[in-house]
Amino acid sequence: MKKIIFIDRNENEIINVPIIEIPIHEKKIIEKSIELFNDDEPCIIHKSFTIRAITYEICDYLKKFLDSNNEVLKESINEKILNLIDIQDFHKIKAVK
Repeated sequence: MKKIIFIDRNENEIINVPIIEIPIHEKKIIEKSIELFNDDEPCIIHKSFTIRAITYEICDYLKKFLDSNNEVLKESINEKILNLIDIQDFHKIKAVK
């Protein structure tokens, strides 16, 4: 799985990105930076590390679904993971190889 596509209810593509570039809520980046580094205004190094950590968390979770089905419906995704992703109104995520 190299890229993922976020799709709306009408089967329209919202965004097609490499999995490591999933948009993440800025608030969640700050929260994780505080957790990891006790840093609420992370420098570029802390912010990059934090984004990477969150992205890996999302990827690890989604791989369970996407490796077998090639897509996952939004309602099947854990609330904690959904709260990290900064994409509104998607219906499903599809894997692209």
